[in-house]
Amino acid sequence: MSQSEPQVVPTELPNVVAGFDGFVDTILQAVSARHARDEFTPVATAEEFGRMVSAAGVGRNANIELVVRRRKLGGNGPIFAYALSQLGVPVTYIGCLGKPQIHPIFEDFARRARLISIAEPGYTDAVEFQDGKLMLGKVESVARANWRDVTKALSVKSLIRLVDSAKLVGVMNWTILLNLTEMLSCFETEVVIRLSNKSRTLFVDLADPAKRSDTDLSALLQVLRSLNRSFQVTLGLNAREADRLRKLVQAMDFQLDPSNLAENLRAALGLHCIVVHTRDWVTAANEDASEHFGVEAVSQPTIKTGAGDHFNAGFCFGRLIDASLHDSLLLGTEVARHYVRTGESPTMNTLSPVGASLINQSGGRHERI
Repeated sequence: MSQSEPQVVPTELPNVVAGFDGFVDTILQAVSARHARDEFTPVATAEEFGRMVSAAGVGRNANIELVVRRRKLGGNGPIFAYALSQLGVPVTYIGCLGKPQIHPIFEDFARRARLISIAEPGYTDAVEFQDGKLMLGKVESVARANWRDVTKALSVKSLIRLVDSAKLVGVMNWTILLNLTEMLSCFETEVVIRLSNKSRTLFVDLADPAKRSDTDLSALLQVLRSLNRSFQVTLGLNAREADRLRKLVQAMDFQLDPSNLAENLRAALGLHCIVVHTRDWVTAANEDASEHFGVEAVSQPTIKTGAGDHFNAGFCFGRLIDASLHDSLLLGTEVARHYVRTGESPTMNTLSPVGASLINQSGGRHERI
């Protein structure tokens, strides 16, 4: 970097603790037509891929070629926490990162954050198309992770000290972590009741709960409402997840309209904040404000897997530096756009001028030199 290039320097960023999943992601493209050893036409859409699969039919076979584009750290929690660490946030991540040794895919993450592993990671093959992605997961080790695994890796006393020093706790991938509702209950009874009295955010990402029952989801929401007495519980959703919750609380009188969706969901669920991100718009509402605006899609995306996690990281970064709800949504959008466009998590120096300007304006915590 030249000396004349402006640099954003973070100061006094608060601590974040996050967990509990962990995956090794392989990003793939399906081949529509092979032209040469290093030349092929990828399958453009998920619908086209579906036709290739269904063409096998009864008694038929299908031969679908997949090309590995990259391997990277995966899981909602690691991607979220890594993105925050790239922005200079002090992060401790507790999750399924490898036993007895942390998997090599997390080595770069380990240089930027404190990692505490509780189990082996899962593995995901992500087949990406122009209009979406197909996630094929091998999740057994992550699905089995429980509170005892956490407290074997880190004593309750140490966990209390760690969380007490944090301004934000991030809990990701409830859908795959089958014991997460119970883990949150144990977290409340063993850790939360012993914390000092100060404002903290608990950010929760469901991670596509389509295969979990309404009974399971209702049990989680009951625990989150209890935790909302001690934390500013913030639920991050995509459009499908927001629609599932809307139907669960039988709030059929409002639709997926960004102008009032987050506000209505927040009131129905009894939580501090709801934030919803889609490819076309974002919206959020807390006890003090409600915001929504449209977003422009990246025309030539490099990667899609992890875009939502980067949005969540950018939004939470805004909350950490006491940015407004509107500016936190903008930061989420800018962080996600950079990642989708470049395939890399932004740093303070590579974040767009819009994002850097928002950071510089927030509470005098950051200065541009």
